[in-house]
Amino acid sequence: MSRFCSISDVAKGDLFVEPSAYREASELQAPQLLETTSCHGLLGRFSATVVSLQVDRAIIRSWLHSGLTLPEGDATQPHRVFLHFGRQELVSPMVYGRAIRFPFCYSYHEIIIAVSDLEIRDANGLLRASEVTYMPRLYLSSWAPTLLGRGFYGFSKSYATFDVAPNSFRATNRRGQPLLDAEIQTSECLASDKNVNGLPVDFRRIISQPIALGKGNRLNLSRYAFDLASAEIRPARVSLKITPELLSWMPKSEAVFPGCDEALNGAFSLNANWTLARYL
Repeated sequence: MSRFCSISDVAKGDLFVEPSAYREASELQAPQLLETTSCHGLLGRFSATVVSLQVDRAIIRSWLHSGLTLPEGDATQPHRVFLHFGRQELVSPMVYGRAIRFPFCYSYHEIIIAVSDLEIRDANGLLRASEVTYMPRLYLSSWAPTLLGRGFYGFSKSYATFDVAPNSFRATNRRGQPLLDAEIQTSECLASDKNVNGLPVDFRRIISQPIALGKGNRLNLSRYAFDLASAEIRPARVSLKITPELLSWMPKSEAVFPGCDEALNGAFSLNANWTLARYL
């Protein structure tokens, strides 16, 4: 999910944005987000485990839309990628901040791969937007939201099969190839408030970034907005196996991730309401 208003805005709970604030990235000098309590889009609740991964920059470049780039930096240093996996509940259309439950209301399991802190540049290399998040691949257990997410928003969604228990989460693609295998131990205690709802401040910045959605040659900006004020956040210890089938060129990995620290290394569980504004 990604980062598209100031930290102070997120802290106040001003999480809705006017869809007219989003235009094609080629028209933007910087992301312009307007605060409002009425918008059109989607809403739901995501109960997920979030793991922070460090991935080689060359691999990440192969995932990106042509209009997106990594910020300048040490080419030998990896870039952070967030892996979310869990269950989406009561995902419904939203009109002026109200859920329209009938006839479209879906609950399903989902894997999200999110690359944050990206830049949008035009053909001449001119910076158009910074601190943008891109989701190169999502896997869902339901066909309807998979197809709707592709057609209406431009998400790169694919169907997968999930085997989920209270302390485990497994997924395979349509060809039966394993994607992800996780064993999860979640603390019974809520995270402390010392870092604002138990999350490192930098993650709060990241989770408010605009999301870049690619449709053909175009990039549009939208935003996931998580209501962190009412979220449940718990430390988690995750034993994770991922395969290259999860996303092209993703290195095979098997590792244990402890609870998230100040540097955003590790894992935590997040149970939060969200909205997704529809771009124009």
